[in-house]
Amino acid sequence: MAVEIVATEPFDQALRQLSEPMRKTVYGKIRLLADNPAHPSLNVHKLQKIKADIWECYITMSMRLFYEVKDGVLRLWNLGSHSIVDHVHLRGFAAHTRFHRVEVSSSTPLTEEQASPEQPGYQPEPL
Repeated sequence: MAVEIVATEPFDQALRQLSEPMRKTVYGKIRLLADNPAHPSLNVHKLQKIKADIWECYITMSMRLFYEVKDGVLRLWNLGSHSIVDHVHLRGFAAHTRFHRVEVSSSTPLTEEQASPEQPGYQPEPL
């Protein structure tokens, strides 16, 4: 179970383009991924076309989420239709990529904290 959840700007951009019902579905799957990554509905598997330790899970039959778990942090890289899987070899997963903290709880909608660990004065809130 990941303790903290962080996301990239490409993830945020993809999320903003979704309808409200689909965003709720995404939030639910992120919660499930954080709590039980082995849940069969997620169909979790490692991406094969790249060398990085990036994983893919199903949001719906046609939507995918790229993520990794590193040092107890669930890092959300990208979200999109199945075509993002076909083009994953064109995408970079650089170690210096900026992430920002994302709050997810079972009773509230997903909210973002725009501060990131790289910014001065950043202090993560307890989950």
